[in-house]
Amino acid sequence: MWPLFLTYSITTCKTIHTTSKATLQILHDVSTFLRLNPFVINTTIVSNTPLTFFVDELPFFGRFGTRTSYTCISTFLEDGIAIDTTKAGIRKKGRVTVRKGDAAGTVEVVHETTIQAFFPLMYYVKQRLLESDSVILNRLQEMLEGRSPATNDKGLIQTSETTPLYIYRFLGVTSCVITGFLRGYDFILKAIILLVVHQVSIYKGADPYGLFHLSLNQSSENKSGVTEWLNMGYWKDTEIFPEACRALALKLCQAAKRKKGDRILDVGHGTGESLIFLLTDPAIPRPARIVGITSLDAHHRRSKERISRLQVSEDTFNVLLYLGDAVCRNTVSAEHPLKPENGQVFDTVLALDCAYHFDTRRAFLSQAMAKLDVGGRIALADMCFVSHHAWIKWITRTLRLLPGDNIVTVDEYAAMMTQLGYNEVEIEDITDEVFPGFLKFLRSQGVGWRIFSLIFSWYLSAMEARFIIASGVRQ
Repeated sequence: MWPLFLTYSITTCKTIHTTSKATLQILHDVSTFLRLNPFVINTTIVSNTPLTFFVDELPFFGRFGTRTSYTCISTFLEDGIAIDTTKAGIRKKGRVTVRKGDAAGTVEVVHETTIQAFFPLMYYVKQRLLESDSVILNRLQEMLEGRSPATNDKGLIQTSETTPLYIYRFLGVTSCVITGFLRGYDFILKAIILLVVHQVSIYKGADPYGLFHLSLNQSSENKSGVTEWLNMGYWKDTEIFPEACRALALKLCQAAKRKKGDRILDVGHGTGESLIFLLTDPAIPRPARIVGITSLDAHHRRSKERISRLQVSEDTFNVLLYLGDAVCRNTVSAEHPLKPENGQVFDTVLALDCAYHFDTRRAFLSQAMAKLDVGGRIALADMCFVSHHAWIKWITRTLRLLPGDNIVTVDEYAAMMTQLGYNEVEIEDITDEVFPGFLKFLRSQGVGWRIFSLIFSWYLSAMEARFIIASGVRQ
């Protein structure tokens, strides 16, 4: 499931021939530092709050004569500065720190930036961030080393011109919407979904999930937000998101016929809620060992932190977390859990609401079979389709929403598992207990999520999607 707001982080470094003291003097002169951004036109200090500024910036879509304004809050750090800005649809947290360089007489300046933006804007925000962060450090270097930066007649550092890209994409969006109104309501929905998927596809290189799910866990019945579930949930006996997510995880474990002392591989564990569930939930047997895989760095780091905190408050757990793709490639390190040479075997392999993203699912299932001990089971909470028309596969491949080879019917899914050597293959269709409840929940989360639920509902209907629990055993 795609979030409305995406998160992207970038870290840039620059080695400068100067001292830490001189660098900190510029960083702590907030107005001067903000003006290093090539898009900033002017800064004005907010009265009585010396570290808060009004910032005038060139407009988002191109570089015309108008400007946009926002508030910027800065915090002095012992080794640098932190800056937090929020404007329409975008939140940016920046941190610039100084440390001693490897060479004598040098310092290394590290600029870390994390942005959270409404998903149709993320491609443009990312491009602009990549451009500005590089220029900021280049200009800082020129100031500290006594060189004058090249500027244009507006006093801004020259950067690559991106306005044509913005204009062409804006015209494409506008023409699609106008055509939708001319052709009727149904076409509007199709136009919207194609635009959404297009934005997602051009953003494919970034983290598609981020931490948006934390807010979904903070329902009125779960205000503490102590859970961090990231799945569509099993809504048969509940209307509360964390309870539905736990119910789906429990159903998956039941399909895997979990036993006490199992060695578990949990693939796509998000920010660690499924790991904590496997380790502590009283409804399931305690495992002997868990190995987790996620391809998202933010999820990997957060999971490690949460498991570390759990180790302090609970018994010692045998948990190993691996950052990497679910499918083992020839170029990965020997530590990959599915690498044939590392000798690891598992009694249970779990994939909770994620295998439709694997490139490809068939390759993952084949590798997982090789890593299951005799009598070991695999269980997946997954999506498949009633049929796979040529146009569905074409759209999926073109827009890179899912790997095209993962568009299979229920019967083809079962046949694939059998062909790969799984026995006792079972497929349970739980669509009616998943999609309706999940969409209803999204509609209750505000206007933005209501719009997303409309788009997602159309997508599920157009693709004839089904939600299943699939399981099999190695004998």
